[in-house]
Amino acid sequence: MIRSIITTAFSLGFFFVSCQQKESVKNLSPVETEKPNSDYKPAFAGQTRMMGYKTQTPYKVDIISHNLGKPRGIAQLPDGNFLITEKSGYINLISKDGKSVTKITGLPKVDTRGQGGLLDIVIDPDFDKNQTIYWSFSEPYEKGNLTSVGKGVLSANKIINSKVIFRATPSYD
Repeated sequence: MIRSIITTAFSLGFFFVSCQQKESVKNLSPVETEKPNSDYKPAFAGQTRMMGYKTQTPYKVDIISHNLGKPRGIAQLPDGNFLITEKSGYINLISKDGKSVTKITGLPKVDTRGQGGLLDIVIDPDFDKNQTIYWSFSEPYEKGNLTSVGKGVLSANKIINSKVIFRATPSYD
């Protein structure tokens, strides 16, 4: 319920920013300029061609680790350590100071071609009790791959009871 409310709030916030942006920055180019890579039709004009936006809002960047390949997703554990997915199909456990990097094993096979790979990661709201994590990934499948969601239990440096809980069909190559 809370996650749904937060998601809705972010969606509404994004819509508000998008509307404000349309009025205030007419001369910036779209963020995405490449030809669409699928035959899906946008729900509304400009859906996949959001205009660029320059902000004056200050932000701070903290580098966690330089010892990563192609990181994709990040989740912070209750103890302050991080789980970071790699395009290559691995999860790294990074210490909160960034000095220790441990590869987590036990994931299903990942299709790493093109835009594929291991994607996002989240921890279960009751992680302290059940040690469950969820991840999205490109799963090898007939005639290509599927965007899938898996779940499993983090135990030491491996995932146990790993299973796919969602597959978006049809498959694409």
